[in-house]
Amino acid sequence: FTDCTSLRSVTIPDGVTAIRSCAFSGCKSLEYIAIPESVEEIEGEAFEFTPWLENQSRDFVVEGKGILIKYNGNDENVIVPDNVLSIGWSAFESCENVRRVTLPHGVTRIGAFAFYRSEKLETVYIPDSVTYVDICAFEECKSLVSISLPDNITEIPDSAFAYCGKLQYVKLPAGATQIDEDAFLRCESLESVTIPDGVKIIADGAFECCFGLKSIAIPDSVAYIDESAFGLYPNVVITAPKGSYAIEFAKNNFIGYEEI
Repeated sequence: FTDCTSLRSVTIPDGVTAIRSCAFSGCKSLEYIAIPESVEEIEGEAFEFTPWLENQSRDFVVEGKGILIKYNGNDENVIVPDNVLSIGWSAFESCENVRRVTLPHGVTRIGAFAFYRSEKLETVYIPDSVTYVDICAFEECKSLVSISLPDNITEIPDSAFAYCGKLQYVKLPAGATQIDEDAFLRCESLESVTIPDGVKIIADGAFECCFGLKSIAIPDSVAYIDESAFGLYPNVVITAPKGSYAIEFAKNNFIGYEEI
């Protein structure tokens, strides 16, 4: 229904589970839409440039099965309400005032670009119920200092924390199996990282341009590290078990290493 400019009202039938990207984008007359609780996912820009979304007066625009579509408030300290089960695409994108966010127990997903360019964001409490974080979720959160990711998350997606220049500490989830492209690109304040046992892949650019990164502990479970994972001229020292893939990678790429 993109750019259906005469469309004024929509009722989504019960049983629909997802509303895809740009589904109603540009519907400039759309003032009413009913979304049933069966909807579990609403993708990016689904309602962009619609009066229905632009005229929302609620601080927390929650639709479907507990999906926070948009935060409209101005608070520095945001406590997301308990009825929220999913942080939608771009829900906090470019929020100028937000410094601290507390997500409720029960939230399971953090959508793509959820906190993108929230440049004053310093801390986010992520409960153990979260099992999935999508691409670019915290990209360009330039004031973010630390992050602790719950153990049930299995993948650190593309550009999840890219350009978080003040990020000093990250606790990676015990259940992680891979760290995707550019996940921590240009996290220039990050000094040390411990990769959890169980991670198998560290992808292209995962820690590229992390100029402050001095040490990274890599377990024996890692079976592939892209040659550009740490950029062209890394200063990092890899600590890993003797005879492991990580040690061989360090030797072959002229990176400092310490065997344990």
